[in-house]
Amino acid sequence: MRERIAAPALELEPSKLGGVPGVLVRPESAGALPTMVFYHGWGTQVEWFTFLATVMAQQGYNVWMPEVPLHGQRGHLENHFNAEGYARYWEAVMSAVDEVPNMISDLAALPFVDGARLALVGSSMGGQIASAAFARNLNVKVLAAVNSAPNFVKFEDHSRKQEGRPPVDGRERERLRAYDPMEQVAALAGRKILLLHGTADEIMPFALTAEFHEKLGTSDLRPARHVGHHLTLSMLEECLGYLRDTL
Repeated sequence: MRERIAAPALELEPSKLGGVPGVLVRPESAGALPTMVFYHGWGTQVEWFTFLATVMAQQGYNVWMPEVPLHGQRGHLENHFNAEGYARYWEAVMSAVDEVPNMISDLAALPFVDGARLALVGSSMGGQIASAAFARNLNVKVLAAVNSAPNFVKFEDHSRKQEGRPPVDGRERERLRAYDPMEQVAALAGRKILLLHGTADEIMPFALTAEFHEKLGTSDLRPARHVGHHLTLSMLEECLGYLRDTL
């Protein structure tokens, strides 16, 4: 007869940190714990990832999922996936990055959060937000980016070419460079960075992450063979294993 292992009791509550609304999932009465901030992708919202956050929290983490601007309760786009929607993509990314310092300050002040053990985690667009914020916030210990493109200018060039749009102009290119993790290598070198990416990803090509890894030189790149633009159970397990070892 197998022994049954009881999962820890969890608390799930809508919250607001640094003025940013979101959902917090955490183990009950467990003292100060390592904490991850999880960012979702474009065209989704935090409520869709409650199960994922629950799985992570059951491993002994607080999981804070902030809502991204222009998503969920933070604004409505009729269609995130048409030309009008995509035109506001970087607005959402940059605004989310700008919010991180105040949000992290409020998060670290909570009695059940170990402020020295914070991680930024994100998938797709969420990985871009997490990567840019990690470069700017040296008090965050670990970054895990899944199926993302941490080189903003090249990703925008790729997207425009795929969609038949004109090249990005000089002013917008400089605006992207100000947030682009590829321009922040000095702030990233030697820090704990996990890059998980499906090699068959056609939305955010694996080659963009591989190039970022090569330039950085110290990140942990883990290709998911034949996987497209989605998070698999195996990738989640690898992410949790990396956080267990580094956070």
